Amino acid sequence: MLWTGLLEGVAMLWFGVPFLLHEARCRRALAAVEDHAVQEAPPQVCSRTTVLLPTWNEASVIERRLDNLAAQRINGTGPGAAGLRLVVIDSASDDATVERAAAWLDANPEAFASHDVLLMGSRKGKTAAVATALTHLREAQHTDVVVMVDADATCAEGSLAVLLGCFSNEQVGAAGGTPQRRGATAREAEHRRRFSNLRRAEGAMGATPFLEGSLLAFRLGALPDEALDPTSNADDAQITLAIAAAGWRTLQQPEAIFSDRAPSSHRGRARQRTRRARGLLRVLRRYRRLRSPSHLARTLRFQRHAHLRAPWLAVVAAVAAVLRWTVQLQHGETPWSDPAGVGLLVAETVGLLCLVAGLLERRLPGPLGGVSTVLAGMVPLLKAWCLELAGRPAHLWTPNADARQE
Repeated sequence: MLWTGLLEGVAMLWFGVPFLLHEARCRRALAAVEDHAVQEAPPQVCSRTTVLLPTWNEASVIERRLDNLAAQRINGTGPGAAGLRLVVIDSASDDATVERAAAWLDANPEAFASHDVLLMGSRKGKTAAVATALTHLREAQHTDVVVMVDADATCAEGSLAVLLGCFSNEQVGAAGGTPQRRGATAREAEHRRRFSNLRRAEGAMGATPFLEGSLLAFRLGALPDEALDPTSNADDAQITLAIAAAGWRTLQQPEAIFSDRAPSSHRGRARQRTRRARGLLRVLRRYRRLRSPSHLARTLRFQRHAHLRAPWLAVVAAVAAVLRWTVQLQHGETPWSDPAGVGLLVAETVGLLCLVAGLLERRLPGPLGGVSTVLAGMVPLLKAWCLELAGRPAHLWTPNADARQE
């Protein structure tokens, strides 16, 4: 009886304490951040910037995406006048994506300083497409900064200029936008808010390992040639972490806003979370031996705990709780017959409440909201682990058609 309660308590503490410590570390970092004026995008950076737009079956959104990019203003002018180039890399779409993109570019020749449409012979996944486009840019030798965007997202006014302004600082290797998700549930909105706060805090400490590819700018020369694994997803995390590991600063810029739409169905949202979880599992395992820079290594220790270890600790704690109740009830005892049992009962009750609220996508007040987000986040991580252990491929997935249509 004693060993089940001890195992449960140790698993709970091992699970939760690193989250509390990292949260405290991030709060201190955010408190120390001073407000800085947004830097103007340097003309010499703009003239050597390429916007990279990966596509696959984007016929329903490609023209809206190009309209949105062309409407951006950088130092008072459009992207074309500022010198920005565009590269569209299409992964063998079987709809009218390429035709509609080509027609739009022909009708708007001054929207970008120049443009290329690269066609892949077969669909190999987004990471492979991005790697192909980056090889093309390296060979062309006219790009210093790449701004990667997704076709099913849009940028707020001035967001490109804000991101490019980050490269006034020679130490910045990558800068990402801040998401605003339309149609998000209470849980998704809470998750996004906490995710953004962590990214800002980690960037303030020197480097965040994760930025979102819906709006991500990075120095092409800061990215090692073999940084991308084409058999995996999470190309944005792969890029960000490779640049941070090389010693560059990586940050999320709160003034650079992009919007996308959450899947409308519970199943669609669950699939999206599991897919993202798989990408983070893979990239964290790839960098599991990183020891420097020290600030990044410390952040990665927590991220490895949160993604690689915590899901299994949650399983251990749950199994130990069931065993504790079973054994004690079989012996005619109550699981709350002593102070330790009362403490475990309270923890179990709160944990179960938070988990159920998270799975039902309901928002709880105060600190319980954070606990709910973390516990519910273990479910897609466990699903991702199961898919990894089963050897399922991770580089191909079907985007959410309902969210795109809306």
